[in-house]
Amino acid sequence: MERKLLQQMTGFLLSLFILVLLDGCTFMTQERHHSSSVVKYLYPKKQVAVKPQVPTLALPLNVGIAFVPASDWKGRQPTEDEKQAVLEEVASHFRAYDFVKKIEIIPSAYLRPEGSFANLDQIRTMFGVDVIALVSYDQYQFTGEGVASLSYWTIVGAYIIPGEKNDTHTMVDAAVYDIASRKLLFRAPGVSHIKGRSTLVNINEQLRKDRVEGFQIASRDLAKNLDEELAKFKEKVKQSPESYKVVHKEGYTGGGSVDSLVLMLIFVTLLTVSACLLIYAVGATDGALRYDRVAIFEGAYWRLFTGHLVHFSPWHLLANTAAFSVAGWAIERRGYPAFALLLVISAFCIGAALLMWQPNMRYYGGLSGIVHAALFYLALWEATGQGPWRNAARIFALGLVMKAMLELFSGVGLLTRFGNEAFVLVPLSHATGLAVALLEFLIVCGWLRVKGKRFSVRGSRKVGSGLPGR
Repeated sequence: MERKLLQQMTGFLLSLFILVLLDGCTFMTQERHHSSSVVKYLYPKKQVAVKPQVPTLALPLNVGIAFVPASDWKGRQPTEDEKQAVLEEVASHFRAYDFVKKIEIIPSAYLRPEGSFANLDQIRTMFGVDVIALVSYDQYQFTGEGVASLSYWTIVGAYIIPGEKNDTHTMVDAAVYDIASRKLLFRAPGVSHIKGRSTLVNINEQLRKDRVEGFQIASRDLAKNLDEELAKFKEKVKQSPESYKVVHKEGYTGGGSVDSLVLMLIFVTLLTVSACLLIYAVGATDGALRYDRVAIFEGAYWRLFTGHLVHFSPWHLLANTAAFSVAGWAIERRGYPAFALLLVISAFCIGAALLMWQPNMRYYGGLSGIVHAALFYLALWEATGQGPWRNAARIFALGLVMKAMLELFSGVGLLTRFGNEAFVLVPLSHATGLAVALLEFLIVCGWLRVKGKRFSVRGSRKVGSGLPGR
């Protein structure tokens, strides 16, 4: 009887042991957690919080951006390349605002663990920044094998291996401080949640990929929220003048004004538009400047260039100069290279294309072909950058290409009249402008790459709705 009971108990324990082996994944879990904290960096070892003062924001601001060092070194830290990508994403959004003069990305080596505001004062002196955006992170990875994973099988050679269940939670946070006053101006978070699966064979590689992807998604979410928080902060400054003191540095007149520096930055645009207005004002639409096929073949080659400055009606002039002013202003204010060269080359190429493929057209005038070149050039730079208008620029660039193709296939449309002759829209000039812009963009990008340079948007202040003065 005892032997039989012993055999039953042994069988029961053996069965239980086998079940545990079969479902052993239920008890096998792994957690990975690594983070940095703004609170631990600024207020280490239970240090009493510093009472902030009313900040004095001297516009335009010099802004620093840096990753907060981890207070302990447990767990895998983000690489410098990963940190740099996040900081560049944040910096691109600050550059879009007129009240920011320059952006300084502070290397991690200059921030020491638990450095507090004394460390920020050192950075303020070394890099000349007024405000700093402290970027911190918190990433949690959970790996577990459970019953659910048994339904997912991966075949490796002759083996069948149950899949892993991986969750990666990431938060990236940017806290923007005025260094002198110790005042938190605003903060913006970014989060991501990745649910993935992999086999036991490549679990470490998959976790690494999920970690990197988690930072990328969270940083994009942070950038989106940063735009919203910046807009809210501008409104808060307007509504609470007693909480923020706004002053202007010498030579800065605030958002929306035009000073001598702005005029210098958009010199090419102003020169081109002024020439168009002057030519129309003096009535030179039918003189020695317009595109005239017969005159060009007789030696008046300058008409290949000056013909684009001639317009045949007030509406023709207004439409072209308005569109060119917007495109040229944006290109020059953003500092995109070789804009003047683009105008010269596109003017010549459009004129040459008309000579070759429009033999029946004697007269031509207007900036429309050059306008298309300028708009497409701007869209290409914006589409390949990290700015907030990247996706919109891609759609706009595609729209310009589709528009030009439809015009080429559908023929011309009547635009205006000059004398007794009908002057029509010339699709060839628009398509040629796009082609020249694309070619110059590729050449400039290739040249910068060969020289080992990386183009970045000019950090100078920009015209727009800046922080208000009092």
